[in-house]
Amino acid sequence: MIKKIRDDIAVLLIITALKASKLIPYRSIPKISNFLASVLVHFVGREKEIAITQIKIALKHPEPEKLFKDGLASLIMLVFEGARMDQLVPKQKVPIHERKDKTIQEKVGVVTFKNAKELQPLLDSGEGAVCLVSHTGNFELMAAYFISQGVPLTVIARLPNYKPLTNIIKEFRTSYGLDFIWREELGNPKKLLQTLRSGRFLSALIDQDTPLDSIFVPFFGIDAAYPRGPLSLAIRQKKAVFRAYATRLEDGSHTVVAERIPWENKFSPETLKDTIDAERYLAEEFSKGLENQIRKYPAQWVWWHRRWRRRPEDKILKPTKEYLEWLNQYQT
Repeated sequence: MIKKIRDDIAVLLIITALKASKLIPYRSIPKISNFLASVLVHFVGREKEIAITQIKIALKHPEPEKLFKDGLASLIMLVFEGARMDQLVPKQKVPIHERKDKTIQEKVGVVTFKNAKELQPLLDSGEGAVCLVSHTGNFELMAAYFISQGVPLTVIARLPNYKPLTNIIKEFRTSYGLDFIWREELGNPKKLLQTLRSGRFLSALIDQDTPLDSIFVPFFGIDAAYPRGPLSLAIRQKKAVFRAYATRLEDGSHTVVAERIPWENKFSPETLKDTIDAERYLAEEFSKGLENQIRKYPAQWVWWHRRWRRRPEDKILKPTKEYLEWLNQYQT
């Protein structure tokens, strides 16, 4: 009962913020988000305990409680920004496929794509790629930017824990033209194959613990699970792989970086029979890049997620108490 009340309050706060956000001046969003976070922090004791423990272990941060609150504020800002997506990333008057110049624009609205030149050749060729993405910054804004530039993007997304949020998120994502697949409703993997073979860019958020066939590589020094599916699919289909990050800057603007992971230089796609080593390489490179991104912008990641819950020895630390007791062995 207490959990349900807490969850309902959290959902109510998010829905209220979403509806009210369009009335709030953009420059006021950080201040209001911080205020809402200072309220919300009193209703998420479980998440706070998880986050503080993980922050202490991963970052040795001197103010883990403040960082947790800042993380909540970042999440609330994402909601505010999402409600005015069409203002922050305006839809192009002339779709890219109808323009003579199909060059990706580096700046659209509040978003700047720092290395657009890396993505341009793949977009021109129509070959598609696999994009490995994390819950950093406003990852939704990053997707909206790519769609505005005519990138044929399909995202594999996880159903939210709070069921009332499912329809809200679905409506929000379809409003800016995102094609997405709920991971839990995926069913036949042929759909993913068809997506890649049609030249689309397949994006997968892989920085959370999931009940999927996984490969384990270090994340802040502790083995963490990464789903093998997107990695194996990219390798078997001989597709380019990118790791992409979104970052919110203090002035309210956002940057997007998409870095290619050159797995083809290390493993020959033509002769590779067993993909496990190449999968591990991709997972390690993604994990290292994510660590670097989090160290630079620690408040823009989801610290309340139990990242190390699934263990290599086929053990799942389900109860929060069990998880935290196990995690405490890494505190020094």
